[in-house]
Amino acid sequence: MIRPSLRFLTLACACITSVVAMACGKDSPSSTSPGGNPSSTGLNIVIDSVSQSQSAVVGSPITIGFRVMNATVTAGVANQVVTFTPQSGSGSVAAPSATSDANGHATVSWTLGTTSGVNTLALATTGVTVNATATALAAAPTKLVKISVDSQTVVATGSASLIVRSADQFGNPVPNIPVAWSSSGGTLTPMSTTTGPSGNAVVTFTTGVAPATYSITATSPGLTSVTFTLTGS
Repeated sequence: MIRPSLRFLTLACACITSVVAMACGKDSPSSTSPGGNPSSTGLNIVIDSVSQSQSAVVGSPITIGFRVMNATVTAGVANQVVTFTPQSGSGSVAAPSATSDANGHATVSWTLGTTSGVNTLALATTGVTVNATATALAAAPTKLVKISVDSQTVVATGSASLIVRSADQFGNPVPNIPVAWSSSGGTLTPMSTTTGPSGNAVVTFTTGVAPATYSITATSPGLTSVTFTLTGS
C-alpha cells in the first residue's frame, strides 16, 4: 500500500516530467536559422592615403593606388577585376580596368580633364563602387581674354568698366597675374591691376570732355595683349 505522501510525490514528478517534455518539443526563443550574415561575402575598395586629395595641372596624369579588401576590411582579396569610369569632364584612364594582386593591391593611371576644379573617378568591383577625387589646377596663363563688351559708347566725361581675364591654353582662369593698362586718351583707374580668383582684372575708363574714339590696351608679360575701342560722345 502506497502512503498518501508518497502518492503525492509520484504525481508531482509525473507532472514535472510532462512539462519538461512539452518544452523540449519547441524551439528556444533565442534560436537562429542557419545562413550567416550576407555581408560576409561582400568586398571593399580602400584608396591609398597617399592617393587621396591629389592636385595636379589640368591634363596631367596621376596615379591612384588602392586595395580590394574583404567585408571586414581585414585582408586583401586577390584576382578581383576593378573597372574605372571617369565622371564627365574628368579626363581619361590609361586602361579601363585592373586586377588586384596577391595582397589585393592595384593602381590606375588617371589623366585629369582640361577644366580646372574637382575631378571624379569611379572604381567598381563586385557589389561596391567608390569615388576617387583630385583637383585639377589651371596651367600657366597663355592669353588675355576680353570679358566686358567691346566698342562701347559713353557720354563725355562718362565712365565704363573694362574687364580682361588671364587664361591658360584651355580657357581656365588664372589668378595673381599682373595686368597693365594704357589708353590713347581719357583716364584709367588704376593703370596697374592683378587678376583675382576668377582670373579677372578690372579697370575704370573715363572719357574726356570732347567727343572722341579711344583705344584701351591691356598687357601682361608673355601674354598677347588685347585692345578695347570706346567712343565718347
